[in-house]
Amino acid sequence: GDDPDAGERHRARVRLHFTEEIGSWFPLGDSFGFAARESVDKQASRGASQVAVGTAEQVAAELQALIDAGVEYLALRPVFEFVEPAALHEQLTRIAEDVAPRLRGLGT
Repeated sequence: GDDPDAGERHRARVRLHFTEEIGSWFPLGDSFGFAARESVDKQASRGASQVAVGTAEQVAAELQALIDAGVEYLALRPVFEFVEPAALHEQLTRIAEDVAPRLRGLGT
């Protein structure tokens, strides 16, 4: 879209989601979830930093860099509890129509 801050807002929402998810049930070292708050924050930040956002070209470039580096399996997770069904449909359509065709070296 035309909103340059939308990607960072989405990353922040994903980080919050990861914080809740990791804090609720992840074993972290000798602790569990929110009992290891520093580890929860570290994992949530790491996860959110891996979110590809931007135009189709920008997202494809981020994914292509992973493919070019030798990654053989990408798990895309466009579904979160805070994504409305219409927005999810738009995301999936954009991935299929605008991002995937730009990627080279898939399935080879």
